[in-house]
Order: sequence, then C-alpha cells, then structure tokens
Amino acid sequence: MKKLNLTLLGLTLSALMQNAHAIEKTYSLPLSNPGEPVSLEIEVHTGAIYIEGFDGESIEVTATMEEIETNELNKIERIINDVTAELSDGRGNNIEKIGEIISGHTNKHKRKLRSTEGLKSVKNNSMQLEIEEEDNEVEISSEYSTQNVILHIKVPKRTRLDIELYKGGDVEINNISGAIEAEAFKGSIIANGVSGPMVAETHNTDIVVSFDVLNQQNPTSLTSHSGNIDISINKNTSAKINVQSYKGEILSGLATEFFASEDVQRKNKGGKQKIVIGGMMSAEVNGGGQDITLATYNGNVYVRTK
Repeated sequence: MKKLNLTLLGLTLSALMQNAHAIEKTYSLPLSNPGEPVSLEIEVHTGAIYIEGFDGESIEVTATMEEIETNELNKIERIINDVTAELSDGRGNNIEKIGEIISGHTNKHKRKLRSTEGLKSVKNNSMQLEIEEEDNEVEISSEYSTQNVILHIKVPKRTRLDIELYKGGDVEINNISGAIEAEAFKGSIIANGVSGPMVAETHNTDIVVSFDVLNQQNPTSLTSHSGNIDISINKNTSAKINVQSYKGEILSGLATEFFASEDVQRKNKGGKQKIVIGGMMSAEVNGGGQDITLATYNGNVYVRTK
C-alpha cells in the first residue's frame, strides 16, 4: 500500500513576486494501482474547479491562487466604515469600542493599540492546499482562505468524482465516464461528455449537462433551487426524463411528448397518513430507460437532443 500526502502550507513568494496577480503550482500524483477504479474527492471553500478526463494513469493538478476581487474587499471596507460610524461617540473612541465588541473584552481587559511606526503591511500570498492519495482514492482540499484557489485537474476518464465548492466560480467537468456527485453553493455546474450517473445540486445558479452515453445502472438527479437546468442527450438514448419545476417553464426538443406523472406515494408516520400524487412531468425517450430527474423551484428546465 502506498500513501502519498502532500501538504502545501505557507508557499511564500519572494519579494519579486509580491506584486503578481496569481501564483501557479503544478503537481503530479501517480496512481497506486494503475488500471484500477479511481475516486477523487474535492472540497474547496473559495475558488473554482475544472476537471478534464484523459487517458493517463495519474492525477495532474495545477493550482492557481488569485487575489479576491476588489469589489469584495470594498464590501468589507464599507461594513467596517458603517460599524465605525454607528459606534462613534464623537470623541474618537469608536476604534476601541469596535475592538471590545470583536474581541469580547471588557474595558478592564481590553487590548492596547500597538504602534505601527516604521512597519509596513506584508501581504499574505500563501496557498493552503492538501492533496492525499491512497490506493487510488484521492482527496484534495482547500479550507477557508482570503484567496481564490483555482484548480485545473486531469484525471483518468473512469474516475468517480465527489465535488463540493462553497463560493467563488464554477465547477466544470469534461470527458468523465465515472459517477459524479457535485454541489456548488454559489457557482454553476457545467458538464460535457459525461455518462453519469450524476447527482448535482446548486443553490442560485444553473446546471448545464451534455451526456455522451447515459449510464443505465443508476439514476441521475439534477437539482437547482433558483437556477435553470439544461441537459442534452443523444437522439438514440433510452431514458425516462422526470421534470419538476414549481415556477419555471419546461422547454423540450424531444420527439416524444411529456405527460403528467400518475405516481402515488403513501406515507404513514406516527398514525398520520399522507398521500402525494404526481407533481412531475415525464417523458419516455426511445421506450424509456434509466431515470433522469430534473428539479428546480424558480428556474426553467431545458431538454435538448443532439
């Protein structure tokens, strides 16, 4: 058993790099068991994730650190200014009061302001990223940071993916035949040339998926709370497409028509009975097949053929 653990903390730039807009580092991880199944789990707090399937037997990672955009910093500055103005007593005591509130100290134990004469601010340009591989199971994580961490990753096409992105940009996936789970809280999820099964969820943004050959072993489920869902399937794909859109439209390019679902679910819990009838529109493509379920609350659903 081989275990490779790369912890990349405090990659400090030289003085010549302090004015650069981005730092880029590249890493290559050979798989412990070439030809065997591969799984990749990614968790990024702030940034973007781009994954490309290829024919190699390694994990190729290019990590780029970018400064948080100026408008985000301006928001923070405005908040500080608003709090300062709110707490000011007209005698210049507002800074000390803010310090007391933030630190939780009383007047008796408050911190003293330290002199900054002769000192200059040093920008923190370090990157925090952890990569671990054991028996073809790879984990990549980047915790909370004041920087955007952009990951470009090449993996074997058969790799199973499990991705979480909290804020920043999008998740983009290309040419993956393995199962995919992806969640993006503030960015979109875009996938091309995938086979599924795929389970994906966004909160305020779109999910756009172009399927190559649909995996018939397990169902696919795409959910967006406020965004649109846009899928494309091959004309010869066999599938049952189920759509639930509470406030949006359903737009279809299928040759077959959608029909109202007659599914009835009975639930009995604690003596209370509940019957749920329908709520979905369905279409059986080429006689039906594995389920593709698309659900959005405020967005539209687009179903295309190619």
